Amino acid sequence: MWNDVRYSLRTFARQPSFAAIVVVTVALGIGGSTAVFSVLNAVLIRDLPYRDADRVYITRATAADGLPGNITRREFAPIYEREDHPIVEAATIVWSQESQIAATGEQAQPTVRYGVTDGFFRVFETPMALGSGFGPDVRTASIVISYPVWRDVFGSDPDIIGKSVAAEGMTLPVVGVTAADFDFPEDPGFFYLMRIGAGFDNVRAYRGFVRLRPDRTLQQYEGELARVGAELGLDPVTNQTPNLVAHSMLEYVVGDLRPTVLLLFGATGILLLIACINVTNLLLSRVTVRSREMAMREAVGAGRWRVIRQLLTESLLLTLAGGLLGMALAAGASRTLLAIAPPGLPRLDAAPMDGTVLLFAAGATVLTGLLVGLAPAWRLVRNDLRGLMNEGGRGTPGGAAPSRTFSVLVVSELALAVVLVTGAGLLVRSFINLTLTDPGFNPDHVLTVSMNVPGRLERPTIRVVDGKPVIESPLNRSPYTPVGEFFRDLEERVGGMPGVEAVASSTLLPLTGDQEIVSLTFSLPDQPGVAADAAWTAPVPAVSPGFFDTMGMRLLRGRPLAWSDREGAPGVAVVNETFARRFFPDQDPLGQRIRWRLNRYVPTDTGFQFGHLMVEEVEVVGVVADAKYLSLAQPAEPAIYVSSEQFIHRRRALVVRTTSDDPASMVSAVRNQIDLIDPLVGTEFAVYATTVRDSIARERLGAALLVAFGAVALLLAAVGVYGLMSHSVAQRFGEMALRSALGSSSGQVLRLVMGRGLRLALVGIAAGVTGAILLRQVVASQLFGVTALDPPVFVGVVAVLLGVAALACYVPARRATRVDPADLLRTE
Repeated sequence: MWNDVRYSLRTFARQPSFAAIVVVTVALGIGGSTAVFSVLNAVLIRDLPYRDADRVYITRATAADGLPGNITRREFAPIYEREDHPIVEAATIVWSQESQIAATGEQAQPTVRYGVTDGFFRVFETPMALGSGFGPDVRTASIVISYPVWRDVFGSDPDIIGKSVAAEGMTLPVVGVTAADFDFPEDPGFFYLMRIGAGFDNVRAYRGFVRLRPDRTLQQYEGELARVGAELGLDPVTNQTPNLVAHSMLEYVVGDLRPTVLLLFGATGILLLIACINVTNLLLSRVTVRSREMAMREAVGAGRWRVIRQLLTESLLLTLAGGLLGMALAAGASRTLLAIAPPGLPRLDAAPMDGTVLLFAAGATVLTGLLVGLAPAWRLVRNDLRGLMNEGGRGTPGGAAPSRTFSVLVVSELALAVVLVTGAGLLVRSFINLTLTDPGFNPDHVLTVSMNVPGRLERPTIRVVDGKPVIESPLNRSPYTPVGEFFRDLEERVGGMPGVEAVASSTLLPLTGDQEIVSLTFSLPDQPGVAADAAWTAPVPAVSPGFFDTMGMRLLRGRPLAWSDREGAPGVAVVNETFARRFFPDQDPLGQRIRWRLNRYVPTDTGFQFGHLMVEEVEVVGVVADAKYLSLAQPAEPAIYVSSEQFIHRRRALVVRTTSDDPASMVSAVRNQIDLIDPLVGTEFAVYATTVRDSIARERLGAALLVAFGAVALLLAAVGVYGLMSHSVAQRFGEMALRSALGSSSGQVLRLVMGRGLRLALVGIAAGVTGAILLRQVVASQLFGVTALDPPVFVGVVAVLLGVAALACYVPARRATRVDPADLLRTE
């Protein structure tokens, strides 16, 4: 074997250009597939940071539209309150909300807090960095902070356990710090022990998590959920039977990123296959040229297996070198992917080149070496090598069989390139459509400032009178009045600054990726046609007067919200056109009433600590054009805009429309105005146009990667066609010379060679178009505003591939027209 290696290295030294081409081609295929596999491994394969993560499931309730949503305590109590459940080992109820935390006397840092029941750290079994989690014996108010908060806010204080910190406007002791890799599953800031009783039965705001017993299955748990749902009967708010569903934690965390990752991995697989075909063609061409050498080796005593082993050794050495170079390229490509990937993609904080990735790269390298080496070896097995020694000198030895093999491989290569380039073209068209989509507002010249001000909430005294809660406040006002005063004061100050055109605030901004959408269940008492007593749910952004003008949203009918729409005034709302079209078809939406079926934002209810909704019913006074909140690719949902004076929420985003082309230049000036009111309020600034662009960053990344893969596929396809035609011209050297000697013009020879190449190209392109049509559903879910059978894309791909094939054929064809018959005579 060592002799085979040494002989191979001497052979490569004599033909360095050939070896370099093979190594680089393999490196492109191995590098691309390994880089994307590292992402696939990070997102879909790598274990979640919990013990036996495959036993942890989230429990949710399916709404009438089929989408999974939150559960109520009533629905999950039969699971989490039973300690000896035969299927569930541990269970917990979780509730999350944007919050803030700060070291003593320091500016608050925005974060997310999680209210959890005492079984939380038994469900997510993970070691603690410091201290402990919550157990059944914990009775005092305390928190567990996350590792990033401990590191960034408290400077990795080793004595943090037992210290009291400012969290959520209160001073609470720290009892634990989670492990560094515990990111359940949406970047938590801190956890507090939540105790919920029967009074919260109808609050649909929770998520349930369970750890199944080792010998239990998901199917058994789903059966238990079906039994619980049937026994509960109708929900008192929605009047529907609960439909409880379970999903694995990996499925829940990854969400809709899975199809994108699998699509990209499939694309790199095609690219690797194209690279293998190219290398196979190169090795076949080389072995055909070396046929006499192989025959001579067999004639002097080398066995057939000995010759085949030599060829396999050469191919494995070349692919090994290509694989090593590919791993280096993959390491750089992985870092580049992480750098350009949009923020917030789940589990993409790192895509490590760990043992799984290295094993994949090694396996792909060995498999590639075997695959590309088998074709030349098979060619030798089928031929009589000794007979090749007796062949004449015309052309290249081997007859028509190698040419047929080359043709089949090049046709396959072109077909795969068509599939890959078509997918890239469709994603590019889809991305262009997204960028041209009207979001329903104008994000240019806008600076946004997100903030949370729980410290301004006046903790009221609440007593029950005649069975109803009554707030006792020293100033006889809502505990949220200071919160409203803070934002009114801030808007007035910022609005008077030079360079500010308009200012407003809202609890929710479109396309910010904010998951804390305030949605309320409502009914329509004046609409029997749409079931007046039914329960509907819609986002309810609380916005200040001037919000629609500041955002550039068009008012279609009626009036906007005004400062006079405040506490004590009749409740009013502005709905979007989708809401009006769905709930008030063929009617005037103005004057219609909307009544909240369950208002959590009243004293003593769980949502009250985040806001106070002061009206139980609103009248529609205006209709505004749709704005896309969740995604540019999704149609606008029905939305109800209420006055921030009637729904005072402590968490808002300030929208500052500036006259400057660089809104970021206003950051320090706006921060100074906030400091004049409260220097400890934490803020997050963002240029809104950048936020909107980032909302389609994943689509941009997917399109860019497929375009890159498609470009490499085109290059490899061109090299393949060029190699085939060059080999064909060399093989038919005598024929070309004879044709020239008999009077064939250069144009006739050119047409002869190019005609053969273009016929093969047409066959490959036709096969590729057929494959793209058959595989259209693979990419269909990633498209917006374009079908998977988009004619312009298919026509464009065919034209590009034909152009590439024609150019690749032209160079060898021109060489064929310069064949001198005298050269033939000298070789005979």
